[in-house]
Amino acid sequence: MEGTVDDADTAEALARTYADEECVGELGAEVSVERTDGGWVVEFRTHTFSDTYEHRIRITTEGNVFGHERSSRFD
Repeated sequence: MEGTVDDADTAEALARTYADEECVGELGAEVSVERTDGGWVVEFRTHTFSDTYEHRIRITTEGNVFGHERSSRFD
């Protein structure tokens, strides 16, 4: 992506686009966006018929996803 990610709305939009392409299930409405020294951390949930997964995506200020953690909240 060209440009920089300067605000939480842009970081959330990038995370939603990433989730649509890379994550299993439907994206939930709960989203947390936090600014860090190296960029942004966006947390959200996805839902399938049988499971719910929590995701944490790390995005650089240039808009590159460099980390994605996923866990089942039922583990």
